Amino acid sequence: MDQSAPFKQTILVIDDDRATLLLIARVLTDAGYTVVTAQSGFEAVDQLRRRPYDFHLAITDFVMPFMDGEATFARLREIRPDLPVILATGFIQQEKLEQLAGSGLSGFLRKPIPPDDIVNTVRMTLESVKYSGGVSNLPGLSLGH
Repeated sequence: MDQSAPFKQTILVIDDDRATLLLIARVLTDAGYTVVTAQSGFEAVDQLRRRPYDFHLAITDFVMPFMDGEATFARLREIRPDLPVILATGFIQQEKLEQLAGSGLSGFLRKPIPPDDIVNTVRMTLESVKYSGGVSNLPGLSLGH
């Protein structure tokens, strides 16, 4: 188990693409986290509703059918306003990202996601939340490059 994780933290990973879902889950599991997956926003909301305090963080895809990442983010935050949520997407307009950040989005990952970026962004987000006692300010967000 990873030395930086004194207890197993549970991450909810949401993506409609099974290959991406499995990749992120594997990377985080290998890094010492417990991972619960959901292949839709509806499934994620159901998971969180049934066990609202079992999760330390959620990572959601932005482009999904029926309930997209923005709607999923909003629903998760309705259930648990303090849950850190990281958005993963290949493309997002700067204005939309800023709007979501203003709504409490905790981090951002650009697809395709290098495995090290997944682990580093999750760690930075969890550390930031732990030390601030609240939502962090977008680890992984480097729009100025």
